Amino acid sequence: GCEPTIHTVMRELGAMEERLGATVRSLEVKLMLSCHLKSYRPQVAFSATLGISGTIGPVSNEITLVFRHVLSNVGNAYNPTTGIFSAPVRGLYHFTFTAFDWGWSTMTGASLRRNGQTMVSVYDEKEGRSSESSSNSATFLLQVGEQVYVALWGNGNRISDNGNHYSSFNGFLHVLEAALQSGH
Repeated sequence: GCEPTIHTVMRELGAMEERLGATVRSLEVKLMLSCHLKSYRPQVAFSATLGISGTIGPVSNEITLVFRHVLSNVGNAYNPTTGIFSAPVRGLYHFTFTAFDWGWSTMTGASLRRNGQTMVSVYDEKEGRSSESSSNSATFLLQVGEQVYVALWGNGNRISDNGNHYSSFNGFLHVLEAALQSGH
């Protein structure tokens, strides 16, 4: 009577197998959630135009352009009052900007600035009556709080826009874990 019967042993093994299977399934779910949470990155993207019908300038001193007409601002990292984008998370960001001007002999010069430093620029000097547009883009790793904006150069430069939204500033966060982990 002290030794368990084969049926009792089999029942206990079956119960242990059931508990082991439940534990494995639970660990798989936890691992899947952990991987998903690690790869989660906030969504950050914006697109804005000057939102004016007319021309800014000619200006004698450099100014930060304020793109007031917001088409999208996912994550609210772009400030349409100041014209400045502030990185909410560390990551690889891509920015584009377009500068348009109409008129006779005028100049359009602008730069994409990162914390005040020129990253890329556009320049167009018109001869005669014409309307012209220039654009540029850049991708770089930003730390939390770093700022990006578009500056219109001084010395008589100008920029125009109207309801067709020719002059714009856009940016978004790339989700590239390898680039983030390597620090490039």
